[in-house]
Formats: sequence, structure tokens, C-alpha cells
Amino acid sequence: MMMRATRLLGLAGLAGLVVLAVATFQTPGFAAPQMVREVSVGSSRVHVGDLVAGLAAEAAALDLGPSPAAGGSRIVDRSEIAEALRSHEMETTTPLPLSVRVVRKVKRLEVTDIEQIVRQGLGPKLKRGVTVNAVHPAGPMIVPDGYTVVTAEIPRPPRRSGSFACDASVTFYENSQAIRMLSVPVELLLSAEAAVADVVHGARLNLVIRRGLVEITTSGTAGADADVGDPIPVVVHPSGRTIMARLEDPEHAVALDTQ
Repeated sequence: MMMRATRLLGLAGLAGLVVLAVATFQTPGFAAPQMVREVSVGSSRVHVGDLVAGLAAEAAALDLGPSPAAGGSRIVDRSEIAEALRSHEMETTTPLPLSVRVVRKVKRLEVTDIEQIVRQGLGPKLKRGVTVNAVHPAGPMIVPDGYTVVTAEIPRPPRRSGSFACDASVTFYENSQAIRMLSVPVELLLSAEAAVADVVHGARLNLVIRRGLVEITTSGTAGADADVGDPIPVVVHPSGRTIMARLEDPEHAVALDTQ
């Protein structure tokens, strides 16, 4: 009987605690715990307007720091938002959230998407006789959404014919800021034309010499084989002096040393 009475008293006490807790949260002045609201942003910076609706444009544009990396999150609390407004001498009657979890919007790129990006990025940069034979992404990839420009770069292929395997470096930019880099294996096909330099030893060139605001163009001959963008020795006519220059195109070079 005594054990039963003790058990009943314990249950009654537990019930009382539950009733007290419910009454506490229903009492004015006491707020029930709230879930942290989550907001997705599509840029590399978080702004007040991303987290608080209905603000004036100037207040909404205030910067709250960097967005988290793709797949990560960041908690922004009320004090950070209030400090951003206060430091710019702005006030608002709009209620500020207690805290917000910020996540970066992401985009899933399928294998076909990646292949198209690599081919389009490399196309204008491939030298004569070089084509992209195949692109081999490892699989779908997740990148931050909101990118504005994508570039693709490869190392310079050897001057020969046949196939050449390398990695393309793909960079996603939001305006001028790089936000993601990928390495994608590619296979290039080099024709016989790719084995020939853009300019061969002895070819005639127009040499541009710049000294301050003065620009002089003279003739010369290539002192070595070179591709566009390479430094190349140029023998100046008629003096025979050799000047190092950078090959701008198959017909023009710009002097590097104008002293």
C-alpha cells in the first residue's frame, strides 16, 4: 500500500510540473521557444534585406558579411542586424528576427552541363589544329548559384600531333570574385597543324617598339619558333640588333625591352 501511495504521489507531482510548464508559456511575458528561420541567398554577401522584409532600399542593402560556402550555413542574430542599422544611423519599426540561419543557394550541374561549359570555355582559346575530343567529368557537381561568368583554362598542348590528356581548370565567378573552382579531365586531339609553331624561325614580323607615348613600327625576322603569347627574339632590320618581344599574332610582335 505504501509503495502504491508513493507511486501515485510521484505521478501527481509530474503532472503538476507539466501543467506548470504549459501555464508558464501561456502567461503574458513568456514566449515559447521558436525555430530558427532559414534563408537562402544567391550572392557571396549577405544583406539586411535578405533577412528582414519591408525595409527601405538603403537599409536593405546594408552588408552583413560573407555568405557561407556551398553546403554550409551561418547564423546571423538580431544584434548583428541592429548594429548594421545603428552604425549607418538608420532606424526601423520593422521587427527584427531573433536569429536567422543563412545558407547559400546551390545549383546542381549534370555531366552534360559540365561538358558544355568546358567546351564553350575552351573553344575560343584553342590554338590552330587543336580540338576538344572528349570531356570526362567525374559526375554531377554542386556549385554556388548566382555565378555570372565561367572560364576554362588548360595548359599549353605540346607541339606535336596525336591525343593529349590534361585537366581543365573551370572557375565560376560572381562578377569579379571567384566563388568555385573545378578540375575536369579533358582529351584534346592535335592535328598535324598543331605541331607547327604559329611563327617559324626566319619569318618576317612587324615589330612594335613603344617608348612612353611614342610608338614605332619597324620590320624584323623571328629568331626562333614561337606561338602567340610567347616571348621571341626578333632581329631588327636593317641594324641587325636582336630585341626580345612578345608575339601578339602571327604577323606582329611587341618589344619587351625598349631601353
